[in-house]
Amino acid sequence: MSAFSAFNAQSFADSAAIYGVETFAITGLSPEFTGILNEFAAEKQIDLGGIVGTYTATLMCELDQFDDIEGSLERALDGRTLTLAGRTYKISRCALDDTALTLGLTNPAKGK
Repeated sequence: MSAFSAFNAQSFADSAAIYGVETFAITGLSPEFTGILNEFAAEKQIDLGGIVGTYTATLMCELDQFDDIEGSLERALDGRTLTLAGRTYKISRCALDDTALTLGLTNPAKGK
């Protein structure tokens, strides 16, 4: 592991201690995973059918907990649903580095 990766791993651990860690489940995968909820946004828009709610979030996770997933991680996770704190999200974005996986989340109906 490079010095930069070691620094990132320690920074992630420090962030988890400060902000707390959320447990979440991804449809079709086990066991449960953990990550730091980096941001959450919710808004309401007026649509022809009434008021439509949109929500998004970013979840930062330690990469090594996904080691059991075979093949390309971003392809394996893209489009799956994720349940976190009673809300269901669709994984719409995956960003990887040496130590962390960042998931971009949106409500499941968005983009249909």
